[in-house]
Amino acid sequence: MTLCISAIQTGVTIDYLIYFADGTECRKSIKMDCKATEECCALVDFKLKSKWPFWKTLVGTFNITNLDPSVPICYVDILPTPAGTFFTGSLIVDGVTSGQAWNPSRIPTTGNIFPAAVNSIKFNLVSTNYSGIIKICVVKCNGTKCCFDFKWNTHPLDGTDISLDELTIGDKLIAVSISPILRSPLPDSIKYVSFGLNDETEISPDGTHFFAISATNQAGDDYPKGLAVCDNTYMGSYNAFFELSQAKSSDQPLGAFHLVFTNKVPKLGCTLFDKEGNVLFTGSIAVSGSTGVTTAVVIEGGAGMRAGMFEFLNAYPNPSDGQFTLSYATGSKRDVEIQVIDTNGQVLYSTLKDSNLPGIHTVSMDASSLPKGNYFVRLVSDGQVLSKPVVIQ
Repeated sequence: MTLCISAIQTGVTIDYLIYFADGTECRKSIKMDCKATEECCALVDFKLKSKWPFWKTLVGTFNITNLDPSVPICYVDILPTPAGTFFTGSLIVDGVTSGQAWNPSRIPTTGNIFPAAVNSIKFNLVSTNYSGIIKICVVKCNGTKCCFDFKWNTHPLDGTDISLDELTIGDKLIAVSISPILRSPLPDSIKYVSFGLNDETEISPDGTHFFAISATNQAGDDYPKGLAVCDNTYMGSYNAFFELSQAKSSDQPLGAFHLVFTNKVPKLGCTLFDKEGNVLFTGSIAVSGSTGVTTAVVIEGGAGMRAGMFEFLNAYPNPSDGQFTLSYATGSKRDVEIQVIDTNGQVLYSTLKDSNLPGIHTVSMDASSLPKGNYFVRLVSDGQVLSKPVVIQ
């Protein structure tokens, strides 16, 4: 089938030609009476999800991107049809949480956003049993206005995967809640917190390992009080890694970190990093009690790093055009080999990053020469192998 789309003054014309097996041709032309949209002042993305644990309550997240930052956004109108009852959630302007007053009809409630939104606006609305159309009208400071319609229904598609496979986790799971306290001040603020097995003799496929950790705060959801607020969390078999939403000084409470282990609580170590990924502190954690429940744990400093700490943090953007960045953390000076392999296990690319000092490392990768498809990035160091899937499109 041959398909041709051409723009005309009053709309769009679609011409298509179908060839049948007997040689017959069928040609059709369809005129769509819809004028092309004029230049838009912004783009709006909308996502709807259930508010855990209240499944009848829905949270709508709107992301507005200003297409011309030279002309900022002054206000946003929110127009539901039919009218409904909504509650406001968070409001983030240009990446910063805004304290400006707003309501389910307008951002801000009166006047203009101050300072005006140069790049982006993100906000949440919460409603129960509402079904209708939400019109979002973005008004720029020069008077330009563009509107978008979004369907708010009562059956959002949540990204949930339920597996009924039997878990081979041994006899039991044990949970701990750790709130780190430091005995001495640190020279810089803490941005990243890592926990891991402090005794490498406990590392084995059949031994204890991390089963679950506390996750990141989700917009619109109730977040447990006292839990450390994180932007990103990562978990491996023997390590857990947390990126705090806001860097904290050593005299501030970091919050609690929930960790779940199989079989027993291992001997734990903790490493703290600054915003640049440099190691600020490392030490061991003494978890007492058979139940494995603990709070306000004092970190006892150690002279050396936890040599076993080796974590593959992220590969981003994913998917990408082949240009992506890796981030990983090491607890000691070590060599790390980076490999790109295909789904058949064939190594297509390999490079060695030697003598990595303790800390968080980022590596820019160029795999644009590879065909589009699914691959794995693998990190190999001292017998440990970590991998993450990547997509080149």
